[in-house]
Amino acid sequence: MGYTTRFTGALALSRALTMQEAKTLLEFNQDPDLIQGDKPNSYLQWVPSEDLQHIVWDEGEKFYSYDEWMTWLLRYLDDIGIKVNGYLYWVGEDRADTGEIAVIDNKMTATPNKKAAVQRKPLTLSKLGEMALEQITS
Repeated sequence: MGYTTRFTGALALSRALTMQEAKTLLEFNQDPDLIQGDKPNSYLQWVPSEDLQHIVWDEGEKFYSYDEWMTWLLRYLDDIGIKVNGYLYWVGEDRADTGEIAVIDNKMTATPNKKAAVQRKPLTLSKLGEMALEQITS
């Protein structure tokens, strides 16, 4: 059981993540217990995109506390000198449950009843490994 909310769109980063920064976020995605300090009581499902220049939804189901995780992530990225801007859109299992998450200079607002957006592919550890190998061999 549970409730699934899906997200489209992407948040642009002021600079591309390094491979290590992306790896850290993906490890947090897989095991939130690695995160020190306060965090929401669910899984972090905001991850880097394959181009390392955006934050997107990992396409996993049952993403609870997505707004709290976004607030946490924006603080985390701000602490490492990254500004975030862009829009994400959500649609819940109840099709009337829609809205927009707007992020301007690491400040988030959520507005119900908005739609649309371009989808970027979420980064996986496997893809990050392929990218690292390509980077070293080219």
